[in-house]
Amino acid sequence: MTSFHRGLFQHLITRLFVFLIVFFLLPAPVMGEEPVPTGSLKTGQEILPIIYNLPISNRAVGVKQTRVLDAAFSLLEEGNVFLKKYQELTGSDIKAAYPLGLPYFFGGRDEALLYKIMEAWQNSGHFKKGRSYVYGYDCIGFTRHVYQKAGLNHPATIPDMFTLPEYEVSRIDVMSHPYPEWRNLLNVGELLILKGKVYHHVMIFIGTLSDYGFTREELGETLFRYRDFPLFIHCADNPWAITRNRKHIESLKRTLPIYDTDGGVHVALVGVPPVQAPYTVQVGNVKVHAFELTGAYLPLYDLSEKSSVLGWRLPDSPAALLPVPEPAPLPQENEDAYVELREGVKHPLVKKVKQRLYDLGYYRNNVVNDLYTADTANFIRLVQRTNLLKETGVATAEFLEFFFSDSVTPFHATGP
Repeated sequence: MTSFHRGLFQHLITRLFVFLIVFFLLPAPVMGEEPVPTGSLKTGQEILPIIYNLPISNRAVGVKQTRVLDAAFSLLEEGNVFLKKYQELTGSDIKAAYPLGLPYFFGGRDEALLYKIMEAWQNSGHFKKGRSYVYGYDCIGFTRHVYQKAGLNHPATIPDMFTLPEYEVSRIDVMSHPYPEWRNLLNVGELLILKGKVYHHVMIFIGTLSDYGFTREELGETLFRYRDFPLFIHCADNPWAITRNRKHIESLKRTLPIYDTDGGVHVALVGVPPVQAPYTVQVGNVKVHAFELTGAYLPLYDLSEKSSVLGWRLPDSPAALLPVPEPAPLPQENEDAYVELREGVKHPLVKKVKQRLYDLGYYRNNVVNDLYTADTANFIRLVQRTNLLKETGVATAEFLEFFFSDSVTPFHATGP
């Protein structure tokens, strides 16, 4: 081999080595365009994530814990305002199953594949066949998942729901009624089905802003006027889900390209004219209009481009739509007497325990109720740890006597 050929061979080997390093060690590119907000937001300004920290109103509210809402809200992201309101107002200990919420995937129906990297097997407005995405549900997949977890059956397809004679009894002409009246036409957990020129859609009714105790101060004057308009949870276009999904993709450090989704599970407000919304975000060919809600956004869902919109009632008010039965209170003639409190117990004494936790600095939320939740047990464990007691999370009569005495050590946060 001549010196020329040896040099050429070494050059090719070096190029191959560099290519292998770049291919296997560098993180995968995140494919897709960043959604560009318009309106009051400046182009290029970071879109705020939907993470809320709101005070809970003491006003009477209408939301009740149900199996359907438990299943639906568990697929929202951690810190979502509606998840937090639901937890606080109902005492539900439901948590976000996925910290970043569940992404949208066109044709996604398989729970076993959630959050795996999957190739799209069909084209849509956003998804391209053969490209890789983080797997989630589409609208029908999300609704089926929620209904299955709640013990309900779901019709096979949206076209069947519109056309089959056996479903005639379930269909409601909601569009002939003012939007604030929809809460009288649909039970929380029932559906809105929508027929479009190309794609159909389905959403789950969850109540109204009033039901979740939002105040005029939290909503602002314009949004407050629509506090009794219907809210739905669904899996669809959402720019803030794109931002969260992109962060997840970047954390994977994959070498092959992974394309970002165009949405995820979220709550949307229906019936408000888009012109009323101060923010507009472009997601591909779709414009998402939104209101600001204490530092984040509540998107609208526009029904104007759908050829048919129907409510979908479930027959005989199945148990999954009814409030979850509250734990039976302990029989106790004297409410001030100490009894054993553990997770799941509902008793007037729990309010006093939570207030005491707040007064001692362990519990930062001064909104209390009489349900002993998993979080309550964790705070009791912290008290027990601080006071060198056995960490059980159970408030026995002996512990409560100590807990309400002057001997208990308050919580002192440590740090620099």
